This record gives sequence, structure tokens and C-alpha cells, in this order.
Amino acid sequence: MGYSAASTARTVFFSLLTVTVILYLFGYTFVMEAAPSDWVGQEPSVWHFLCSLRSNENPAVSFATFYICFPLLLTCFAGFLWIALRRTDREATS
Repeated sequence: MGYSAASTARTVFFSLLTVTVILYLFGYTFVMEAAPSDWVGQEPSVWHFLCSLRSNENPAVSFATFYICFPLLLTCFAGFLWIALRRTDREATS
């Protein structure tokens, strides 16, 4: 088997997807659903830190996430649009 751009793209896509899913599961499980202080008892510093990452507890984190992720989302959209237009143009000329 030789080099295939499709298999490379597929590997990159699934790698990024796997990392995204792991980050999402960590964020939802340990940040949004972190145990409240009355469950933990002494409230260890780890739980205190994870609870401080909640958007309603720390609006600055929410704004930082928005300012980082929104341009990334727009960049992905522009890239996908560019690829789609390039493919459409290539198919129209052939």
C-alpha cells in the first residue's frame, strides 16, 4: 500500500476528534459536575480549583474560552468553505 492523502486526513481527523472527546468528557464530568463541598467534606484544593473553572463561578474563564474558541470555529468554517469551493471549481472545470 502506498501513501494515501485520504488515510492521512482520516488519521488526523480521528486523532483530533479523540482529543476533543476526552477534553469534553473531562470538562463535563469534573468541572460542570464536580462534587459540591458538602459531599467532599474537607474540600480539597483539586475540587476547589475545578469548581473555580465553572463559568458561573468565574466569568473570566467563560470570556477567555469564547475569545479563543470562536475565532477557531470561524477559521474552521472558512477553511471548510475554501475546500468546498476549490472542489466545486475543480469539478466544474473537468
